[in-house]
Amino acid sequence: MNILRLFLALLLLPALAWAKDLRTREQRLYAVKVRAAQWEVDRKELALQIRQGEYEELRDLYAEHIATSDQLNQALAAHQQAKLAYEQALLALEETRLDFLREATHIAIRHARVFRTADDRHEVEITLENASQVETAMAANPQQPRPRLEAQLALQDLVVSLRNPAGLLIAEPYQLTLPQLALGESQTLRFSLLEDCQSLVVSMQLPDGRAESSHIALRREALHGQPQITTPQSSREAELNTKVSYQLILERLAEDEAPFALIAEGLPAQIGVAFLDPATEAEVNQVPLGAQNIRQQLTLELQLPETLDAALLDRPLSFRVLALEPHVFQEFSQARRRTGGQASPPAGLAALQAGSAELELVLRGTGELEWWSETRIQEIEPGQSARFAVRLTNTGSLDLEGVALSTSLPAGWSAALYPDTLALLPAGEHLRTTLEVGAPAGVQGEYEFRLNAAGYAGKRRVEAGEKALGLRVEAPLGWRRGLALATAVLLLLGGAIAFSIRWHRR
Repeated sequence: MNILRLFLALLLLPALAWAKDLRTREQRLYAVKVRAAQWEVDRKELALQIRQGEYEELRDLYAEHIATSDQLNQALAAHQQAKLAYEQALLALEETRLDFLREATHIAIRHARVFRTADDRHEVEITLENASQVETAMAANPQQPRPRLEAQLALQDLVVSLRNPAGLLIAEPYQLTLPQLALGESQTLRFSLLEDCQSLVVSMQLPDGRAESSHIALRREALHGQPQITTPQSSREAELNTKVSYQLILERLAEDEAPFALIAEGLPAQIGVAFLDPATEAEVNQVPLGAQNIRQQLTLELQLPETLDAALLDRPLSFRVLALEPHVFQEFSQARRRTGGQASPPAGLAALQAGSAELELVLRGTGELEWWSETRIQEIEPGQSARFAVRLTNTGSLDLEGVALSTSLPAGWSAALYPDTLALLPAGEHLRTTLEVGAPAGVQGEYEFRLNAAGYAGKRRVEAGEKALGLRVEAPLGWRRGLALATAVLLLLGGAIAFSIRWHRR
């Protein structure tokens, strides 16, 4: 019976040994490679010892003049080749051990998020961890002490860069170097994105020359719950009675979705405000922003009135666009009604924690002059003069300075304007002037002349349209010519009466 138990134990011993071997397939394969490399080292060492013994023996024989120099040189060459083969075997063994350490080295990307900063920059934070498999390294190198393996699994001078799928660097700095990343240690790297993206490739250059890359999706987060509002052109110029528009981009990096109401704060009440969807031109008052709708483009359209307080013209008018949560919007609207619609101070806006953008509008007033006269054509005799009562009105929205009046006449005519200049003509005011035109002697017929006026609104010259006026010049009739004409008229009238009487008698 004892012999049978011993026989069964001998049969089951290999199976029990295999069952206790909990190493993975890769670990067992590595152990085989290490043993093969070690056997090669032992074999090369044995060959080196044999060649060394042969060389020493021939050297002694050569000293006794028994062996020739050729035999000694051949033995020396064989010894050197055996030594080189042994050193190569040692390098192969060390490379085999380092290969498994390289395979046990692993860099894990624990976190990757993108967010927008207060100064409107897209920032990316990548958290890397040295998650190398020390237990695997210990199982494959049981003869190595654990502290030594942990030190070998530490990484030095790890180079990290961010690229798009096409391989182009899309973040600044272009490269960041981690001087040291110990086993189990995590470090966070921060980059500034040069272009907006939802995914990117993290490229890592390891100290041993290997390169690793991981294509990852970025988690979008917001530093605050409010959206960011940006515009490609924050300052615009426009004239009264026109429309002006701003292109707005609303962006909110967050996992949840929330609606936001829009409002323009700081504009005069006479200016109409509308937020439009660029795709449909429909007016919108609320936009949902969040995980499903990270970015929204809108058009802010302002309808400018025909007239406005002159103090607001030709100077920068600052206002804000706010994106508020609905309940905050209601509170904000109630506060504005209590204050008579006045703009909120910056401190109040900061307390709201609203998404906002600072915009600027320069309202350009219009300068316009119009003529009016009681009569357009007068009749005079040669050598006489005519007087026209003319009114020049500033129908624009800007005060005009240095207003000057002039006229263009045919050669030989004379004209005078009273007054012909005015230092200031306010908007909506009139300038009444008298134009006296004199015709030279000896001219008859109808003549036309034109009035001109111009003033300045700042550095801009404003001209009135030309006003055309006319004169009919006729010489007076003499007494003889008048008597002959009257006699002819009487004769003609008498003949007509006589003819009429004769006709009735028939």
